[in-house]
Amino acid sequence: MAISFERMIDLTPWIRQSSSGVGITAWRSFRALHRLDSRVQAGSRSRGGSFHWIHPLERLMGKRSRLYHSFEHRMPPLIKGLRLLSIHDLWTLSRENTWQPPEFQARQSPLLVQSIQRAHWITTPSRAVLRQLHERFPETRGRSQSVAWGPTIPDEWLHRDPHERGASVGLGASAHPELQGLTTRPYFLTVANIENRKNLLLLPQALEGLSGFDWVFAGRAGYGSSEIMRQLQEFASRSKLRFHFLQELRTEALMQLYQGCVGVVLPSFDEGFGLPALEGASLGRPLILSNIEPFREIALDAALYFDPIHGAEALRAHVLQLLEDSALQRRLAAQAALRSQYFSWERTAKAFLEIYDKMERA
Repeated sequence: MAISFERMIDLTPWIRQSSSGVGITAWRSFRALHRLDSRVQAGSRSRGGSFHWIHPLERLMGKRSRLYHSFEHRMPPLIKGLRLLSIHDLWTLSRENTWQPPEFQARQSPLLVQSIQRAHWITTPSRAVLRQLHERFPETRGRSQSVAWGPTIPDEWLHRDPHERGASVGLGASAHPELQGLTTRPYFLTVANIENRKNLLLLPQALEGLSGFDWVFAGRAGYGSSEIMRQLQEFASRSKLRFHFLQELRTEALMQLYQGCVGVVLPSFDEGFGLPALEGASLGRPLILSNIEPFREIALDAALYFDPIHGAEALRAHVLQLLEDSALQRRLAAQAALRSQYFSWERTAKAFLEIYDKMERA
């Protein structure tokens, strides 16, 4: 029962939670890598999945792949081959982190530090996280680099006619069944879990007194969601706007939400990368983003920005601009679509393969 794989990606996070950002990026990376190099195979530490079970005894006996690639913030012991760790963020190591439960931080922090120490090479999805890694772990310089992700949307949506992109199309009679009757008015879209890090409570400050459009939230409940939802619903009860809170949408419904919106608005305090920004750009939607480094890396000048702490007035102005100026909508949509072409899973896979080759030559 020896492991004959030369290069193995651990898909445990995808098997355990396929809808998570970590799970999706692991799966999409594997698919792209396997297409380019059949030596790249999938394994899992979860027994009973459809991939090779990475049995602890096999690792102990040395029956292992030559190169092991982990997308979780952990590097299991007894992995004796070359070890590549793809880090998404370093939030669990920050004392100022109020975005994750303290017990989660206490459990995950030592695992992340241990993984960084065990890894031969480390990647991050953004230069912002890479800089943080170097500041906290100077010894990782020279064995780390940033590798941007691709868009986590179906390929058929990426290959649609670019001329279809531009002004919002709304949600018509052909909307996905999950969206039927949602709204016939113009709407803005925020794709984010309901949690402190996403800074959703800036929206009531920015939208006070406005009317004539809707706001759609797509995302699951996260840490601190009860209080955030209470305040958002309290604002919605007295606002002239209509708010819609959607969870666990199917992919086709989410794609239609993107396609129909006036703009994608993401007010996050911080991100490791910013997949919803890239999704919106890839579908040719105007972007209104908090002015944080990961979003800047994705969109460059193809977005409107505001300060995530003091930017309520700027956010309000950008919302009104998009509502009133269809030419601006089309221009930002075209710029976002053009910028998104820089990102693809094939490009991500090629970068990983270059790292694999570098590690094996060392």
